[in-house]
Amino acid sequence: TGYVANNAAQVVFTLPVTATLGDTIYITGNGNVGTAGWRINQNAGQVIFFGSSVTTVGAAGSLTSTNQRDSLHLVAIVSGAATVWNVIGSIGNITVV
Repeated sequence: TGYVANNAAQVVFTLPVTATLGDTIYITGNGNVGTAGWRINQNAGQVIFFGSSVTTVGAAGSLTSTNQRDSLHLVAIVSGAATVWNVIGSIGNITVV
């Protein structure tokens, strides 16, 4: 599934509560409209691996763009409610919390 952050305010996406192994999410910013970028929030028990960095487990964890055209490609590597995601591609500087 692909999403474009195209709002003057920051667009907040939340990972699905459950996912199937191999589910993918693409997010990109639209510099013509979406000047505030995007953030990806997690649900309880979820985590995102971004290279050698990892988000805080659960709802406190997130990834945030730093530029309006930053982009991300995520793949679910563990299915079920405590979904684990891997970033397999990105453009820009992403903040990991």
